[in-house]
Amino acid sequence: MGNNIILSICIPTFNRSDYLESTILSIVNQARFQQTSDVEIIISDNFSNDDTSKISLGFVEKYGEKVRYYRNDKNIADANFEKVLSYGKGLFLKLNNDTLKHQDGSLDNLLQTITENKETRNILFFSNGALNIDHTIICDDLNSFVKNVSFFSTWIGAFGIWRYDFEHIKDFSRFSNNQLVQTDVLFRLFQYKKPAIINNKELFISIRPNTKGGYDLIRVFLDNYIFLLNEQIKIGLLTKKIVKNEKKKLLLNHICYYMVNTKLNPEQYTFLHNDFFKKIFRHYKNNILTLFLFMLKYNTLLMRSYFKKEK
Repeated sequence: MGNNIILSICIPTFNRSDYLESTILSIVNQARFQQTSDVEIIISDNFSNDDTSKISLGFVEKYGEKVRYYRNDKNIADANFEKVLSYGKGLFLKLNNDTLKHQDGSLDNLLQTITENKETRNILFFSNGALNIDHTIICDDLNSFVKNVSFFSTWIGAFGIWRYDFEHIKDFSRFSNNQLVQTDVLFRLFQYKKPAIINNKELFISIRPNTKGGYDLIRVFLDNYIFLLNEQIKIGLLTKKIVKNEKKKLLLNHICYYMVNTKLNPEQYTFLHNDFFKKIFRHYKNNILTLFLFMLKYNTLLMRSYFKKEK
């Protein structure tokens, strides 16, 4: 089977057995999985203490080598991304959140995109309808990519890498502690001077967990994500103008949304939020207009929500 595999769907998981089962079912129920050897599923369990092992081994028993399950002897956090990809035998290795179900026909679309680019090994990015673009566009460099994709470059479900590139990239998990290892690797792939193919077709359905967050939103997206952007400025892959515009979009269209929801729904949105505003000011103190627009949007969204509740 190994020589025929085109796509390895690689699922890092931890204590989400119910979500994981739904995600795997959405893949194995598709004809392309059942009738061909084009696709394999890899599960890397980060030392879960729920039913993850039992559910995963049930799929292994049913589908044999087309589904493979591995269990780490401890929780290695985001280093599990490299681990699960390393098990893949396919031509293309794609990360898949354990809460990311596939829509019918997703495998056909993924395999078509992979096959069309297998000779050139262009960078492939699956944005799942999140962008205001046609189904597919081509970005010739990192400036164009960041301009079009913005902070969606941080989404695990969009990331994939050719097995050849995975085997040759150095220090894959060098920034695993910043919770954006996939974004760092994605940016570094542009050093190969190849374009990125953005497939914006809606292929997946994100299952919303009971809670979202549990980490420091500001640290990940303002400290760490902006650090990665600045690293690309240093080596000449990004311009300061693009990064300045990205910082504005990041604050107004991403940080603001989650800050409002953390304020309104703290039981569902569990981001760590000590000194939110102080940390934001530190990053944007030289851009007063962006700070003003942020505060205006933040307070407007809060007021709208309060009015709705009163009605």
